[in-house]
Amino acid sequence: DKSNFYLNETLRLNPSYRPASDMLATLSMGMNNE
Repeated sequence: DKSNFYLNETLRLNPSYRPASDMLATLSMGMNNE
C-alpha cells in the first residue's frame, strides 16, 4: 500500500509528524475540555 509506505517514510524522517485526523481529534478533545 503506497499511502502506508509514504506515511511510514514521513514518520521515519519526522517522528513528530501526526496525521491530520489525529490532530483534529486532539483539537476536538481540547475543545471539549474547556
